[in-house]
Amino acid sequence: MRKLLLLICSLCSCSIMAASISIGPVDAAGSRFCVLENQFLRAEFSTLGGRLVSLKDKRSGQELTRADASGSSGSFKDQFPPMKYDFTKVQYLARIVNDNGKTVALELQSPGMLGEFQFLQITRVLTLQEGQSKLLCDLSIANQKESMAPTVINYWQHNFFGVPGEDNNFLLPLPSGVHCAVPTAQSNSHGSSFFTQPVRGWLAMLGVSGNGVVILPEYKRFELAFSWYCKGSSPLDTLEWRLIPEEVPDGASLNSSFELGLVTGLATINGAGPAGCGEVRLSPDGSVAQLHLRGFRPAAVQVKVLLDGREVAVQDSSLQPDRKSEL
Repeated sequence: MRKLLLLICSLCSCSIMAASISIGPVDAAGSRFCVLENQFLRAEFSTLGGRLVSLKDKRSGQELTRADASGSSGSFKDQFPPMKYDFTKVQYLARIVNDNGKTVALELQSPGMLGEFQFLQITRVLTLQEGQSKLLCDLSIANQKESMAPTVINYWQHNFFGVPGEDNNFLLPLPSGVHCAVPTAQSNSHGSSFFTQPVRGWLAMLGVSGNGVVILPEYKRFELAFSWYCKGSSPLDTLEWRLIPEEVPDGASLNSSFELGLVTGLATINGAGPAGCGEVRLSPDGSVAQLHLRGFRPAAVQVKVLLDGREVAVQDSSLQPDRKSEL
């Protein structure tokens, strides 16, 4: 009997750890809702615009986006400048392309379009693995052969991310250091919310509670990022980024990828990558530094301390999604 109970407990533990995926039925508005989930996060997508309409960090219980019935809300919205929102208004096709219990993947593909974008087709494959607090998105934008001409693709992703009801800092590494500020109406009017010189491949939105998200675009294609103040009409400001314009021949595709990592328990972010992110905390006199790390996936890391370019200390550590490492 004891062995049976242990086996049942083991099976329950495995089911909690596993990644799962589902696609719901068509609702009255013609949309379907798709859910990817593991022990750390739950992400729900609507086929209307292929939008991320709910993102919950299960460690903190915090919802990190906002959505309503309109295609203008939510995150992971496919757009093109200056203000072309055609893809947010159509029903994407959804299908499960991987579901083995450890890795699940959802494909969202735009339908045939009319007008200016009639020859473009956008495909996103969203992958979630067990034991990770991040989503991987493989992005493909096809200039279909029927266009019979090259076209310039200038991809723009629009998001609402952060913690509703509190101030959220927009973070982006720049030549002068990591920009960290809460968007304001003044930053909108002065155009100071646009940053065209990212020096690393990440941007973030982090609430004062220490909860938020990090986006990791492909750096070689990462053109600019900005956050638009929306608090007058929305509980969250935007977190937006664009790719460098790229000419794509007919019959070819622009292929890129980005990742979305969930953050909890950090006061700020000084660096980020595919395995995790971290902050540096200095004592008031600057003589003591503490490093706080949060993993998006389990990983062994080696921390090196440099003084005037010379290595003075080395320490092994690890990144874990379920706890913060402090050095």
